[in-house]
Amino acid sequence: MGSALVLLLLLGLSPALSRGQMGSPTPHEDTVGGPGSGAAPGLPVLWDELLGLKELVLRLKAAEVGRRQALRSVESRLRDRELEAGKQRGELEAQVEALRSRMTSSEEEVEELKRKNTALAAELPFLQTRLRWSESTVEQMRKKSAVLAARLCNTESLMEELMKQTSGQINPLSSGKQK
Repeated sequence: MGSALVLLLLLGLSPALSRGQMGSPTPHEDTVGGPGSGAAPGLPVLWDELLGLKELVLRLKAAEVGRRQALRSVESRLRDRELEAGKQRGELEAQVEALRSRMTSSEEEVEELKRKNTALAAELPFLQTRLRWSESTVEQMRKKSAVLAARLCNTESLMEELMKQTSGQINPLSSGKQK
């Protein structure tokens, strides 16, 4: 099939064939074997065209091979990049999942702290009242302590005075007994 296609191309591209000069050579054409050789007069033209077509086909094949190699190279790089992107995507998804987990944990901790804060805020007025009451009680106890300290001091003074008086009365009695 390929050779039939080349033959059709030769017939379609040949200027001698397209002008209808296959059987009659022009005066400017050279013949291969000369006038008596029996060679067809359009054969050298066909041969030149065939060689030109062969060169064209070879250049086209070389260009196609180059394009295929470039395409394979691009496809290979694309596959490598897709694999790398897949790995990076997996790593990023794992990081995102870890961050989501941490965020959920942090949100739960925040909610727990809010609940504790609300409970402490509700307890705060009660504690403030108790503190004021305790401060008031301490102040009252200080006053009572001061009063008791003054009374104690007064009592000690009275005791010392009584002791002096008692010892003064006991001394004359004890000196009379000894005589």
